[in-house]
Amino acid sequence: MYERFISCMKSIGSTYKEITSVGNQVHMLLIEKKVKDMQPLQMQVMKLLEELQQKEAEIASLLPSGSVEEVMLTSSEREYVEALVAEIRREEQNARQVLKRNQYALQLQISITENIVDCISDMHMEQHHNSQLFVNELL
Repeated sequence: MYERFISCMKSIGSTYKEITSVGNQVHMLLIEKKVKDMQPLQMQVMKLLEELQQKEAEIASLLPSGSVEEVMLTSSEREYVEALVAEIRREEQNARQVLKRNQYALQLQISITENIVDCISDMHMEQHHNSQLFVNELL
């Protein structure tokens, strides 16, 4: 059981690292304004998040009481588990920061695009209005 638990924990840590890596790639595409190229990477992030949920469910099934403390571990095993948990928390925090940064950058791009569309729409409405005035004067 210990080996399976450790395997799940390591898998969770590496999944968070991969989310961070893919998130950084998404951020570069946002900076380069290559929004079309982001979709496969976003799908990959979604797949990784699903994998995380599966691994967390697997760990929950290994710990019916929901607590590692009730599992009999040697002191060295307990220290190793604590180190893994600390690493996972760090990687989770990194992944959250990258995803939040990307969310902010994407919202900024959307806002800029909306402003551009609004300006163009206003310009077209003004042109239409001016052409209507011209047609009315001709008549």
